[in-house]
Amino acid sequence: MRIIIPTGWCLLAITKFAVTQSSVLSIDDLSFNEYKFRTQIDKALKSMETILENTKKPTLLGEIDHTYQDKYALVEFVANSGIASYTNALKSIGLDDTIMKKSLNWVHNLNQTVSLKFDGYMHSDFVKEEEIKSSLLKNIISSVNVEKSSWDYHYNLHLDFTLTIESGEEQIHLMNISESIPYVRTSYHRIGDKRELHHHHKKVKQSLNLTWLLRMISSSNVSQFTIDRYDESCKTPCRNNDVKKLLEFHHEVYHFAHWVKSFFEVVHETHQIYEDGSAKTNINSPPQIFADDIFIPIVPVIQNNSTTLQTEDLDKLLKLHIKTLESTTTAAMDKYKKSKFTTSHGMILQIISDHLTSLSEQLFASIGYVENMLETQLIEAIGKQIDSNDFEKF
Repeated sequence: MRIIIPTGWCLLAITKFAVTQSSVLSIDDLSFNEYKFRTQIDKALKSMETILENTKKPTLLGEIDHTYQDKYALVEFVANSGIASYTNALKSIGLDDTIMKKSLNWVHNLNQTVSLKFDGYMHSDFVKEEEIKSSLLKNIISSVNVEKSSWDYHYNLHLDFTLTIESGEEQIHLMNISESIPYVRTSYHRIGDKRELHHHHKKVKQSLNLTWLLRMISSSNVSQFTIDRYDESCKTPCRNNDVKKLLEFHHEVYHFAHWVKSFFEVVHETHQIYEDGSAKTNINSPPQIFADDIFIPIVPVIQNNSTTLQTEDLDKLLKLHIKTLESTTTAAMDKYKKSKFTTSHGMILQIISDHLTSLSEQLFASIGYVENMLETQLIEAIGKQIDSNDFEKF
């Protein structure tokens, strides 16, 4: 493989990336899991084959001859794919065109900060104890029946959550849900001490600053992320202030979506059927399984003529993304119609939260892929490993 490598720069070693609230994210915090990355890309490429023209053969950048500038173009393509994907996902949980237009006006014209906020509270209350008596055949010969008791403990699971867009004094509700869900825990041993009754409690309050994302979207709803090659911070396609802000935002999305998802996971785990004091596996598939069916259009590929995919091709990928978003949420709702899990809003929000974490992971992996490729090629070119302390010397 031939690649044009400029002189006077190097890459830092890639270290482990941990998603925590206090993390200060940079390119050095990314790790690259090649097996997981290629598994996701192979899945995406199979989907892309069904919508792109036969003459276009999307290929991973590292598997085709390309120039150094192609790496910049690819990082920009990946970033814009991610921004558009987030916009699609947010629309599916209520951020429609009207609210998006208003949010863009807050950021671009009024220079205001815009945030997405989730406030969820779940708790359960004990309602009553009910003894259930049943006849059991003790002895077939004597046909003597005996009674055996079990106890049903009835609860109400109270679920309250809101999802809002906020800027200054203004607030728009995307979701505002309050409901009670009955459930029963069955035990063959009576609970004498009522303090041992089955109670659940969880509260999650999270905020995601959408300002950077909205600044990357034009008034005509076009993603416009670019890397300023002439900025003094720009060392490589991955090491510059533009990509740093990109990674920081995706890290915040991951953190926000992770906590929202965890809230509904507890709700899902709570509302199961209990027997003999132990949880029984729910007959319904967890909502996260449905999220795996949503197409992820963040792919670090170029065409066989060493150019990034065209705008019309990205549009096709995003349309497939929207189509799978809609079909997946519909399939989940159809499956849960007979369940008392939660409202349709709660179900959709859990699925989309899980999908948002997947989008973030794929973007991290795609940037990590380009970074890992650069590092590998540099090591081959100069014949030694470069660490972070040597970076400024090159």
